[in-house]
Amino acid sequence: MCLHGRKVTEYRFSRVADTDLKSIAEYTIQTFGVDQMSKYTNDILDTASKVAEKPSRCRSYITRSGDKFLRHNSGNHALFFIERTYGVLIVRILHQAMDFDSHLE
Repeated sequence: MCLHGRKVTEYRFSRVADTDLKSIAEYTIQTFGVDQMSKYTNDILDTASKVAEKPSRCRSYITRSGDKFLRHNSGNHALFFIERTYGVLIVRILHQAMDFDSHLE
């Protein structure tokens, strides 16, 4: 797909990452309200789009068991993803206070 001569790369969410995003949205609504939820989830989606356009900007992350991901932060969360032929698959969206490895393995 092209937009004004620029290649647009796709991102997709795994089922688990989709659940992560919904949980983040629900928590944010309950704690901070609808406006903040909208801002925060839009920031995550913008980050996913930027990651898909240029995954080389992201740093690599290797779990204790050797699984390899790319990682990019969005606010207090980290997006973990892998490259695919269509773009990137967002595998998880985890709060930075979490033990990443226990949620990625």
